[in-house]
Amino acid sequence: MLAKTALLYTALGVAPSFSLAQEVQAGVSAGSACVELARNAQFVTVVKAQALGDALSKYLRGGANPAEEECAGIAFSIRAAFFAVSGRLDEAEFDAQRSLDILGKSHSSNDRILLRPLHTLAVVRFELGKVAQARQANRRLQLIHTERPEEQAIVHTMSGTLLRADGRLKEAESEYLEALEMIREAGRGESADAASTLNALALAYIEGRQYDEARRALDSQMAILQTAKDGVAMDRIAVLAALGALHFRLHQWLDAEQDLGEALSIADRDNLLYPALAAKLLPGYAIVLRKVHRRTEARSIEARAATYRHHVTGDALVDVSELAAKSRLK
Repeated sequence: MLAKTALLYTALGVAPSFSLAQEVQAGVSAGSACVELARNAQFVTVVKAQALGDALSKYLRGGANPAEEECAGIAFSIRAAFFAVSGRLDEAEFDAQRSLDILGKSHSSNDRILLRPLHTLAVVRFELGKVAQARQANRRLQLIHTERPEEQAIVHTMSGTLLRADGRLKEAESEYLEALEMIREAGRGESADAASTLNALALAYIEGRQYDEARRALDSQMAILQTAKDGVAMDRIAVLAALGALHFRLHQWLDAEQDLGEALSIADRDNLLYPALAAKLLPGYAIVLRKVHRRTEARSIEARAATYRHHVTGDALVDVSELAAKSRLK
């Protein structure tokens, strides 16, 4: 099975699937300060996450008026997404649930303001192995009243994630294709959102041994990322990880080594943001290094991976060890 961290990327994305500022203006009466928070947090950095934490600490001490409380609910949602893509899954789950608890006080269960924290909660719980709870969150997600196609794409992508985990690959493919159609309808067919959905589609094709289709999806993803203005390092890591999985399935060891090595290098360069991703790449990279007879380097990577073993939740970004087992069973 391809690992769930790749699903985290494709399901959550790094760039927002729709503008937070628009979301606030459409569904929240918290005032201009909260709109500004959403607009400035569109790409959350480590520094901004700390600033959000400071603001939330003030809220948690009590005394917030209703507008400030609603703004705190949105801030928790923003920070949850940041923690999720940084691999800090327990914190992401906590913040997403806190966001839902706060926003649920003043909004109905199908209000679109709940879409983002519900989506983060579903993805993170899936990552943590809490599959039943992830399905529960996804059922709530499907009840949200979505108006815009980019919102509908979020729902389709999460459904595809769960279907793929069940091995229902054709149904997952349909969900991902529908999500792509919604993203294109929203005029974002050349965005990082489209690229991440193509990545999910490619992973489904790889699992289904539809390697030509997987390659076409990854080629399309890479073409988009060459010009997408909202692309970030995670986009490159994800496409390289998927390429590594594809080349592993095809026993193209040198190509797999190059892909996974480059993905690890990118994750290491931005260690503040992606330490968990680097850790998840290590076991698979070590296996590929052994395949190309670079045993000394493989042992070094294995030793490094061992230091993370008790500190990283979830599977490897590309679980090539399980892919190897499947290859031997052919």
